[in-house]
Formats: sequence, structure tokens, C-alpha cells
Amino acid sequence: MGYPITIQEKIFDLMLSGSIQFYNGSMEILISDSCYIRIFNDTPFKRIIDLVENISHKEKKVFRENIYNFLISEKVDQYRYKI
Repeated sequence: MGYPITIQEKIFDLMLSGSIQFYNGSMEILISDSCYIRIFNDTPFKRIIDLVENISHKEKKVFRENIYNFLISEKVDQYRYKI
């Protein structure tokens, strides 16, 4: 990633669709980690499958509420397109 840190629209597309995403990218991301599930290059595939299969409805709801709150916050303004 270049400096200043840039974030592609893909992370926001998933948020807007209601998806809870797995993120394996820059550690300098300015999005709260309560909005995604962090994985790393060495995260075992089995661990990822376990996370997907065992996430509760309550956990999904919390992630989606966090995502919604982030998307309506001033924190996201720095990523908005400005004319």
C-alpha cells in the first residue's frame, strides 16, 4: 500500500451489503477491528472454516451493528468521495 494509507472500495462494498468480512491486509487500517474478522497469512484454513461455521446469530448482529455505526460515523468521512 502506498502512503498515505489507501483503502480500496471493496471493504466498503462488503460492509454495505451486510457481509461480515475476513480481512487480511494492512495493520494500519483505520477501520475498527470490531467491523471485520482479522486473519493473517498463516491463519490455518481449518481455523477460518471453524470461525464461519461457529459464529452465532448474536455475534453476527454485533458485527453488523458495529459496521452500521462505523458507516454512519464521522470516521468514515475521510474515505467518502468529495466533489
